[in-house]
Amino acid sequence: IYRYGPGDVIELRIEREGKLSSEFVAVRERDAASERLADMARPETHLVPGLGILGVEVDDDVRKSFPLLRGESGVAVARRSVDGPVFEPALLPGDVIVSLGGTPVESLEQLREGVRELEDGRAAVLQVQRGPHLLYIAFESESGVWR
Repeated sequence: IYRYGPGDVIELRIEREGKLSSEFVAVRERDAASERLADMARPETHLVPGLGILGVEVDDDVRKSFPLLRGESGVAVARRSVDGPVFEPALLPGDVIVSLGGTPVESLEQLREGVRELEDGRAAVLQVQRGPHLLYIAFESESGVWR
């Protein structure tokens, strides 16, 4: 990846559950706010297993990095975990999860607990702020894995 610059399109070959697939993605520069978030997150303390992300609670320091943030609380996605679920649309570094199932997300532990409590076969919706936009991402649980 280091041989490519912003705007280049590269092919990623992915093996998941014994199946090979290819995805073409555009290389882009990592923004400073996302990089600061990634530096703050540690797998042992910031992992949200059901969503496959490392999250950081929104506080005064995080708010400084995201001047367009609409709310006072939430969990910012610092990065995706290597072995987390893959779904579309994906949660991206810099996204801020503001609610789960219509309930505002106040802390990382509340988000973990909310995801843990969802039953198999049940759908859930995250409200996410991505840049200045609010979007909804729907998931369905299958044996504890979100798709």
